[in-house]
Amino acid sequence: MATKAYLNIVLVGSILLAVLMNASDARPAAFNAPSNHYNWLSSSGRLQGLECSLCKDFVALVRKALDSGESSYVPEIAKLVCIIKYKEAAQVCDGVVTLWRPIFKFAIDKVYLSPENVCGQYLGSGCSNSTIPELNYYWNVTLPSVPKPPVTPIQPPTPGARRLRVAHISDVHVDMLYKVGASADCGLPTCCRFDAIYFTGDLPDHHVWEQTREQQVDIYRNFTALLRKYFPNVAFVAALGNHESVPVNSFPPRYIKGNESMDWYYPALWEFLSPWVPSDQKENVLKWILQNITDPDDQLQWLISVLQRAESNGEKVHILGHIPSSELIKGYSWNYIKIAERYESTITGHFFGHTHHDELGVYFDPANTTRAFGTAYIVGSLKTDDNPSYRVYEVDGGYANASWQVLDYYNYIFNLTDANKAGQQRDPTWILEYQPTKDYGLRYAFPAEWAKLIDRFEQSDELFQLYIRFYHKSHLPSSQQPCTGDCKRQFICRMRNMRSGDDSIPC
Repeated sequence: MATKAYLNIVLVGSILLAVLMNASDARPAAFNAPSNHYNWLSSSGRLQGLECSLCKDFVALVRKALDSGESSYVPEIAKLVCIIKYKEAAQVCDGVVTLWRPIFKFAIDKVYLSPENVCGQYLGSGCSNSTIPELNYYWNVTLPSVPKPPVTPIQPPTPGARRLRVAHISDVHVDMLYKVGASADCGLPTCCRFDAIYFTGDLPDHHVWEQTREQQVDIYRNFTALLRKYFPNVAFVAALGNHESVPVNSFPPRYIKGNESMDWYYPALWEFLSPWVPSDQKENVLKWILQNITDPDDQLQWLISVLQRAESNGEKVHILGHIPSSELIKGYSWNYIKIAERYESTITGHFFGHTHHDELGVYFDPANTTRAFGTAYIVGSLKTDDNPSYRVYEVDGGYANASWQVLDYYNYIFNLTDANKAGQQRDPTWILEYQPTKDYGLRYAFPAEWAKLIDRFEQSDELFQLYIRFYHKSHLPSSQQPCTGDCKRQFICRMRNMRSGDDSIPC
């Protein structure tokens, strides 16, 4: 089951990426058009612009060519469709198809997916009622028999209690090929004190069509070297992003051997992270991330065991990930929230990136949908296609019996428009964009407080538009229409429902 599921995902990803791949990280190019700016929030909007007939014809053509052994022209067809239909530059299409070709060939030899399977899954029932079962497959993690401790309300810290400063950065996407003075629009898609630094993934830039394994390794080596140089005594905790690998999004599980495995990356990663990670955790780094439906290496079961040990020892836990649970496939998303709810007294923060926007997500108890039990802190990107941003959290911690809850945070942005006007004569200036306790009126950044804020967003359009401004890192697209009505409702739903494919949370 696990092998077939993995290969199915690789196959579908290969087909669609070979044809559609663009440099947008979180969603297809159609969603980036100003007129469709919020369409990604719609469950029916996935892969908009890909006509059903084109999808089926292309998948059928690829399948026939490969079955007959006449596959040499398939990459050329993929490149042409990429260029003509999706208007990507030739070098982008050539690079993406070349990178994905060996994985595509490996997968196509192992599994069969019909045009109806592929197109029904990604375009919905309007194209075909047939889907890929593995993508909607739900399995249950096994929780220990230890009863869940009684949930007690989160208490504010005593006056004068120590507050730790934790920096959170994500989605840096450094373009190592950039030269000072080069055009920012080339036609291609592409001394602080902290107690800890959280990094939630994605160092490489979006030029996914021309990346190499050596480049990906080098960028992480350079990044960690800079951290050791400028923050020598600061704890560093990291999660991998989908852009860390080559090809992008491809993280084969451990049973994939040889050149197609991740042996080129994980050992190097351990070398770079070992200054911060205890030596007994090496094996966990070497099997860090998997893109597999049924979690064959039992990563979620491993997470449960770690959380149970922390609970038994009276410890608190922060969880870092790249992609928020609301954007995961069903099995992972539902099981993650099942685990989060069981260990809500142990997990005191969930930290993510990936979307490039400044977002809020609140975890509500599926059995009591009015009770908030956790917060997803989704930080904006440092990528310079928009105002770069990062956060510094104030955390109740560093002393006996601390709650380790986030009390507040400071969100900083680098205003690119002002910087370009000032030119190189002015040093880079980061400005405080907002602070939840000040700008939203929160007492503390506790889950129940965030849940009340969402209620206030519903009641006050002025307050909600402030959220939209921060969501865009104070740089709304010039053609952006006000987010009201259905647009506002979809944002509210997204904040309240962190479990993908779940309609049970009222929003």
